Amino acid sequence: MMIAGCGTPKPTQQELQTGLIVSFPGVFGGDWAMAESRRAYRDAGVKSAIISFDYQRIPFISFLDNLMDEDGNRKRALKIANKVSDYRKNYPNTPIDFVGYSGGGPIALMTVEALDNDIKIRNILLVQSAISPKYNLTPALSHTKGNIVNFYCESDWLFLGLGTKIFGTSDRLQSDAAGKVGFDIESAIPNQTDRIKLIEIPWTQESFKETGHLGDHFGMLFYQWNKEMIAPYLLIK
Repeated sequence: MMIAGCGTPKPTQQELQTGLIVSFPGVFGGDWAMAESRRAYRDAGVKSAIISFDYQRIPFISFLDNLMDEDGNRKRALKIANKVSDYRKNYPNTPIDFVGYSGGGPIALMTVEALDNDIKIRNILLVQSAISPKYNLTPALSHTKGNIVNFYCESDWLFLGLGTKIFGTSDRLQSDAAGKVGFDIESAIPNQTDRIKLIEIPWTQESFKETGHLGDHFGMLFYQWNKEMIAPYLLIK
């Protein structure tokens, strides 16, 4: 029923009955890149089923296509949205959370936007996402019961600064990414009443350095950082 990479354990019936977490890796890595985050979630007490959406064309080689092919990414997002819709029909009351890392953040948003009109998920976690700060979050928010949480890192200058200025963000703007500078809230969420649903969490030396995230692009994949920063949003309360 669900899409999972070769490194992801097949979800058990008990996990599926608890909830669903869909993780979206960045443009360089497939399912293998999510191994430490999955381990961190489990060790933090997350009981939901965890799957990864591996949208890679050719691993490592096609990373620019993974970033820049918006039409192709939306087609891939529609496929996983259909799978999530199937899951919701079978499990109508469980929480569903999306976690998008780097180039996977835009795919997570595109997937939410492609869901059936009556389907809502709980949270969308964007982890140093390669989406533009002005990207319209309103369609995604209409499918979100909880929050869009944007973890951004201003010192990620190489990938989400220089890289997205040269090659563009996933929504084809040549600018710093929202995963570096946060969202331009007036452009991203025109309706003021919806803005309360966006939570912006910046990287700081004080709060994140102890977790192993040193302010670069790949610290977001580390075990301890995911356990302390991401997993709490995925627990069943």
